Amino acid sequence: MKRNLIALFVATTAILLSSCGGENKQNQQVQESEMTKTVRPLNVKLQGDLADYFEIVDKDYKVTKEAGGFATVKFNIEIKRLDKALPLNAGEEIATYSSDNGLLLGYNVEIFDENGDFIKKIDEGHFKEDIAMLNPGETGFLKVESYVSVYFEGDEFEKFAKFRLTSTLKHNLVESSDTSSTDSETADADEDPSDDEFDKALDKAAKKMDKELDKAAKKMDKALDDAANALNDLW
Repeated sequence: MKRNLIALFVATTAILLSSCGGENKQNQQVQESEMTKTVRPLNVKLQGDLADYFEIVDKDYKVTKEAGGFATVKFNIEIKRLDKALPLNAGEEIATYSSDNGLLLGYNVEIFDENGDFIKKIDEGHFKEDIAMLNPGETGFLKVESYVSVYFEGDEFEKFAKFRLTSTLKHNLVESSDTSSTDSETADADEDPSDDEFDKALDKAAKKMDKELDKAAKKMDKALDDAANALNDLW
């Protein structure tokens, strides 16, 4: 009799776990489906320092979003070089990485709903060669890929209908590797404040992930408790 009850408990637990697993798998399959949509520029004129030098090509842009709240959002923005010459200092070149000396062309991508209401910033960086080195009248593609800390809550992605590029110009001067430790400490103190924002966003993402794992653990505990109660009822 005792052996039969143990077998029944194992079978009941397996059924419950299978049921939970099947439900989770079904939900996961729904969440893993890639989402696509079409968006347009909020305006073709870049905001900020690069407004006189580049503009967005006015057309529809296809956006893809991978699975989950922290999923990567990707799309390519076509950028056109305008006629005005970039404000290079004598002997200065265009820098395409933050570690390079020269004129650094920075940007960030902000997204909006159909009414032009701000949703969030999803990407930032510096124009690379395919944009920074364009000649007047030429176009190139800026590959936008949301950074890992971006989390889309609720229907934020569904509301995403427009985007805007905000830009900066910086005459970048990188210290040589043989500088003193004092110079290094000073450079660290002058780091881009966006690093702090990234750390805060990453911390928020980690906390949210912990909450989701805690919910999953509680659901499993409840399934085991239900199985144990079912066994007690048999006694």
